[in-house]
Amino acid sequence: MNCASSRTAIRAVDSLASACVAWGVPLLVLKQTGSASNAGLSFALEWTPRLMSLGLAAPWVDRLGARAALLAGSLARTLAVVATMAAVAAGANWLLLTAMAAVGGVLAQVTQMATTSLGADQARASHQDAARRIQLRQAAVDQGVILVGPLLAGVLVLGGAQSLLAGAMTLSALTTAAVAQLPKQAVTAATGQRSRPGLRAGAAVMRRYPALMWATLAGFGANALASVVESGTPVLVTQVYHHPAAASGAVWCAAAAVSAASLAVIGRIARRYGTWTMAAISAVVTSAAAVAAGLAPGYALYVVSVAAMSAAEQGVIVLVGTARNRLIPAESYASTVSLGSLAMLTPFPAAGLLIAAVGRTYLPDLLLGCGALTAVTAAVSLLGLRQFRAELDTPPKADNSGIPAVAATSAPAPVPALT
Repeated sequence: MNCASSRTAIRAVDSLASACVAWGVPLLVLKQTGSASNAGLSFALEWTPRLMSLGLAAPWVDRLGARAALLAGSLARTLAVVATMAAVAAGANWLLLTAMAAVGGVLAQVTQMATTSLGADQARASHQDAARRIQLRQAAVDQGVILVGPLLAGVLVLGGAQSLLAGAMTLSALTTAAVAQLPKQAVTAATGQRSRPGLRAGAAVMRRYPALMWATLAGFGANALASVVESGTPVLVTQVYHHPAAASGAVWCAAAAVSAASLAVIGRIARRYGTWTMAAISAVVTSAAAVAAGLAPGYALYVVSVAAMSAAEQGVIVLVGTARNRLIPAESYASTVSLGSLAMLTPFPAAGLLIAAVGRTYLPDLLLGCGALTAVTAAVSLLGLRQFRAELDTPPKADNSGIPAVAATSAPAPVPALT
């Protein structure tokens, strides 16, 4: 397996390990306690420390380099899961599982930032066609894991807490072993010149490139919807549509299949009409699908609506990834991505608290409200991005400071490189 394929495989396995913990623990809490409020509270408690750790994770990755940070993070997660397995065997309750999920979330932020930095370094070192293939492959891996991860977690939860933890431990250990085989010089060369890491450096880059801020706003709106769907689906499936817990996995299975196919269509639209137009079409479809999901009278229509929503959200993922790879300088990449992620991931703990507050009765109404929020933020961000359309579709040029120069907004938009 070549180095590029190894990095892709590491990204996939590491993300699956994180997803098993992130989505499996709230589902396990729901199964053990039968309480939607407890499941929502668990979801919120595991995401809050993850967001709080963003300010520390990015500087750590920038200072140590992606390989070292990824190796340390995946090893620490493996040990944390092993310790939790021993505690569960001794009779620990769901609160300890939630605490482990919180620790796993913090470590997941480190490993995710490290794998993102590895991919960005690889894309910068490649010619335009190779960079496009790298970005498309990363988008496929990320979306596949986001959607297949809850499915895998649902299957593992059927075997109980030890089954879920054993799966997460295995995936995390595989990540550690694979990262240890990567050559140091191949993954640290691009990080050696990074300096002044931290969220302050990320904020400076955000101020320099308004297009990056508008793209981040679009990502926030999409995540506001995704967070409610992903945290609320087990409750809707089991307590509103009266299907077994494993049926929530079928929702993600269908969404994963449709989303994988949608990447080819999204790529074709972006190449022909530009990234901005592609994002606008995606936003319209996402909002319409959210309305359909909120009004769905039964399980089948809900599955179809979520699949359409997830597929359309790929356009926003491509928009955010394209803006990042076009505009963020290498020396502040992890710091800037962390700042953007802090904004875009905020809806996840909020969604858990909302679901804990409203329970199952008003979940469809909450879904409709988040669909409306997504539509509004998409409209505002796309209007703001309109004057920067060429920046999204023109390869960056380095200025004397080593920071990519902004393309003239009046230039025609060529074929974009997608993430």
